[in-house]
Amino acid sequence: MGETIWKRATEILPKNLIDKNDAKYNPETIIKQSWGMCFLENPDFTDEKFDDILQKVTVTTEQIDRLKRSCNYVSTYIRTLNVYNRDDKRVYKRIKSRNHVVDVIYLANKVMDNTDEYHFGKMVDVFFRGKEVSINPDYNKACRAKSNHSNAIQTRKNALNKLIH
Repeated sequence: MGETIWKRATEILPKNLIDKNDAKYNPETIIKQSWGMCFLENPDFTDEKFDDILQKVTVTTEQIDRLKRSCNYVSTYIRTLNVYNRDDKRVYKRIKSRNHVVDVIYLANKVMDNTDEYHFGKMVDVFFRGKEVSINPDYNKACRAKSNHSNAIQTRKNALNKLIH
């Protein structure tokens, strides 16, 4: 089953989370990295390391279901944003960008058992609304150069985890 999930990424990822203008960051990449964020303890998305892990992994049905539900949480939140409002549009663009869509899917996976979609949306909105990328300076710094490396990914996860506790 491990290999087929990547090929079925478009079935898991709602269309409003896909940026059709970004060929490199396609549904398959988003699902791979979301899976890594959600289910690996210390992921590293640099090509050679992550590809080795993906070759060996067995993805469970439960993990696929959780990814679908997480993606749907994010999709529901995105649909509430008014893209004609400047601040909503800024949040919308941020969330759909490379790192952030994966990070928000990770956050949805962490909270969906205890938080409804409305409160999840409020959490995401507070985190990403404003002039900076987020309200967390460590997260903002980790989104810059080398954001695919394990240290940056862990910093982003820690920042998102602070929203929960």
